Amino acid sequence: MAPEQALNTAVGPRADLYALGCVLFELLTGNPPYRADNPLGMLHRHMNDPVPSVLAHRAGVPDALVQLVFGLLAKDPQHRPGSAAEVYEILAPFGAVEPERAADLAMTVVGGERVDPTMPYRYPFEPLPPRTPLPSTRVDIARPRAAVELVEPPSLDELAEVEERAWALAEEERFTQAAELIETAIRPLRKGHGAKQPRILELRLNLANLHVLAGAFRQALPEFQQLIVDLAQRPVPDQELIWQCRQQAAVCQAELGEANAALGELRELLAEEQRALAPSSPELFPLRQQVAMLAAGGR
Repeated sequence: MAPEQALNTAVGPRADLYALGCVLFELLTGNPPYRADNPLGMLHRHMNDPVPSVLAHRAGVPDALVQLVFGLLAKDPQHRPGSAAEVYEILAPFGAVEPERAADLAMTVVGGERVDPTMPYRYPFEPLPPRTPLPSTRVDIARPRAAVELVEPPSLDELAEVEERAWALAEEERFTQAAELIETAIRPLRKGHGAKQPRILELRLNLANLHVLAGAFRQALPEFQQLIVDLAQRPVPDQELIWQCRQQAAVCQAELGEANAALGELRELLAEEQRALAPSSPELFPLRQQVAMLAAGGR
């Protein structure tokens, strides 16, 4: 578990890169980067212990590989590589197969077709054709229809279909594409009273959360801020949902370098929760940690 997951803060694709760093460290050294007697101790070490060096456990590892693993295990997600594609470009030379050995690696599969088993690992992040076609929908970001159709608000059934496709993309960690799909669907409803309908508010919240998962905090922040306003104007405001949006907005501000604004909002949220709950309530622990981490980072 990446440190930001343990702290219950914003989690994006770079958490997976941290996990990859743990796997690579163990593959190279025979040991995980950290050991502990219990899960809580393990989380503490992942959050606070210095990043271990592969060379301290095994000599002769190429420097580029040592530096890559060290970067993948960085506590701050912003200090890790920017993407899986970037990591792949660094790793690819270490998995190269000499031309004279390529023929020896070929294998026969059902039907008599001969394939190179190393082929799937050469450029795995390149888009591949889907095995089955995606269900058609009138809301299509790849091939937009005529302008008159784009202005026409989608039906509830069409919105449900779009949401289903978006979550399928999200399960594949294609958060940016999922967000674009929802954004395209609700664009005709962004203006006027339609934006405050319960179904559209739900989709807007999904959109904001997908932006966070994609690491697009600059897009997520205004979404959450506007949701706070619109949710407060409902006949019966959902205070718990408003609270969650305020917390997510503060997380986005912290990720964007607006630490003072984020810290002020999180402290206000903590004060509100302390008035509603016992000061020692375990439910306050994640929020206390967020406040403490931001406060420590500003010193």
